[in-house]
Amino acid sequence: MPRFLFPTLILALLAAPAALLVATVEREPAVAAAPVPDPATARASRALALRLYGAANGDAPVEVEMTAQEIDGLFATAARAFPGLRGRAEIDARALDLRVSLAPPALAGIGWLNLAAEVAPSDRGLELRRLRLGRLELPPQTTLGAARRLADLLSEQPVGSLLTAMVGRVATAPGALSITLDPTLGRAEDGTPGAADSLRRLAGADLDRVAAHYDAMIEAAYRGDLPRDGSTAAWMGFALESAAAAAAEGRDPLLETRAAILALAAHCGERWAVEAAVGEIPAPVRGGPCNRTRLAERSDLKKHFVLSAAFETAGAAAFSFGLGEVKELVDASDEGTGFSFDDMAADRAGIRWAEAAQAAAAEGPEALVRAARLSMQEAAVMPAIDDLPSFLPESAFRDRFGALDSPAYVAQVEAIDRRIDRLPLHAR
Repeated sequence: MPRFLFPTLILALLAAPAALLVATVEREPAVAAAPVPDPATARASRALALRLYGAANGDAPVEVEMTAQEIDGLFATAARAFPGLRGRAEIDARALDLRVSLAPPALAGIGWLNLAAEVAPSDRGLELRRLRLGRLELPPQTTLGAARRLADLLSEQPVGSLLTAMVGRVATAPGALSITLDPTLGRAEDGTPGAADSLRRLAGADLDRVAAHYDAMIEAAYRGDLPRDGSTAAWMGFALESAAAAAAEGRDPLLETRAAILALAAHCGERWAVEAAVGEIPAPVRGGPCNRTRLAERSDLKKHFVLSAAFETAGAAAFSFGLGEVKELVDASDEGTGFSFDDMAADRAGIRWAEAAQAAAAEGPEALVRAARLSMQEAAVMPAIDDLPSFLPESAFRDRFGALDSPAYVAQVEAIDRRIDRLPLHAR
């Protein structure tokens, strides 16, 4: 080997990541920030998301149609949960031109990842005609294949292959896109979890332990140890006590706490929503002993609280709050009951409760027991809401708060957060 070859190779290996960073990361986003969503945009985005979710989780091929405006609205709505995300779609008969700018936390203060992809009409699945990341032109189909194989390697099931198999026909027209999704092709032949369920399992929930806590709550309710009416706080305290007891027996306190919160949300919130986030819970649905319990004397606030807590344990706190904002915007339209900051208070209190529970779990079983005891007192975990603006129709919300990025709106959310800060569970 020539004398300088080895050090040259070492320098090349060290320089490669820096060169890749320079080639792919840019100082500015290529996509301009979209206006904050209004009720009409939120309503259309929710409808599109539900169409896509239904198609990906059904039992037969489904053609999903969408416009460029709907895709742009979905990006604008998603940006409420993921502030570093921007996207824009242009569609004609020739192709879908998709532009995405992303500022992931790992690149905070460094720059943006700008992706440009041209998706061609095809009867043979997803066909990329052009792909560019930052300044780097990539071979489109080769890169797609490499991404598929990487996703297969990094997941329990071949998620990349299963996801790409779901995409059938892609058709474009001026301003419109049609995709045929066949969820049966996105499922493993041996009955193991398919693409959609494997993606949910990336949340890392121990579903067997979720089922164990779910069953334990059922048994406690049947024994009379958990109320079927009154405050949900008793169920919240029981969830953390059960996690602490399991931790005292040698189980991982953090995993047990997350599993117990997910089980709580499956009982007191909506089981389908929990399973949509983390995967199917391997326990039969047995009655509804938590259905009549309430938080702040309201059943809907109970659901806001426990589902937000569940999404936080799945690593989606920002998504949970963003989803709550979208729901309130939809409610502010003619189809809903109005924009309600009391719902938002329950969302944010649920997120903070889950964060506090997991922080206690990290300290150990004794801290978790203390958190459980406080959680049994509703006033320790849920702020006062009587004076919060609620049930505002779109015109009233616009007159008083303008939009989701207005100083008045931000001030109202911060005021709610200060109330939560002063609750006994969080006060220092």
